[in-house]
Amino acid sequence: MKFFKFILALSILILISLLLFFFFKTKEPNFIAQKNESIAIPKEYKIQGIDVSHYQGKINWKNIKPQGIRFVYMKATQGISFQDKRFHYNWQEAKKYKIPYGAYHFFDLCKKASSQAKNFIRTVAKDNKMLPPVVDLELFKNCANPPEREEFLKELQIFVDKLEAHYKKRPMLYVIWDVFEKYLIGEMKDYSLWISDPWKHTEPAIPEKRDWVLWQYTYEGKVKGISGHVDWNYFNGDETEFTHWINQ
Repeated sequence: MKFFKFILALSILILISLLLFFFFKTKEPNFIAQKNESIAIPKEYKIQGIDVSHYQGKINWKNIKPQGIRFVYMKATQGISFQDKRFHYNWQEAKKYKIPYGAYHFFDLCKKASSQAKNFIRTVAKDNKMLPPVVDLELFKNCANPPEREEFLKELQIFVDKLEAHYKKRPMLYVIWDVFEKYLIGEMKDYSLWISDPWKHTEPAIPEKRDWVLWQYTYEGKVKGISGHVDWNYFNGDETEFTHWINQ
């Protein structure tokens, strides 16, 4: 009898474990970062930079530039009210250590573009030395009911127009394959691209052939002065082109 009870209890435990495994497996996000350490990056991509946010915690900025990091983008805002708690510190430190710097806004697909532009403008002061502002366009972890293509393009144009009018610099679009495929094929061709593609390619990939400026090639870079992982990016050009870009 004791042996039978033991077998029954063990069977129930195994069944519960299997149910929990399959339940949580279905809850995994469909967007999982991969390392690119085994990929041979083309030699012409020699100019590297990082992008950061509050997720990197307090950064020891004096260690950043000596590691060959040539530029940095930092999260400033998201949606209509969120302001990254590390932005102002990161902004001032990047300036202090003379690392070319820029700011980006995570675009909320469910919020009005005009209000989002106000949030960015009141957070990021005008600065002639800043890199072009960036609008981060993603579907992952965005609103529950993304807009149709026409509405999205209308709102995006409002946002970039307001930033360009204020900063006198044309914004750059940060894109991932899914949002480009859904909204941007054949559109916004006058805007420079920052392509996020860490999926073990030797060139950044989007569903339409387009020139690009930055390639975010891994989410799992390691940098002295930053605890945990950080995004690494390549600039598409030589030293002359890079100098022109940071001074435009």
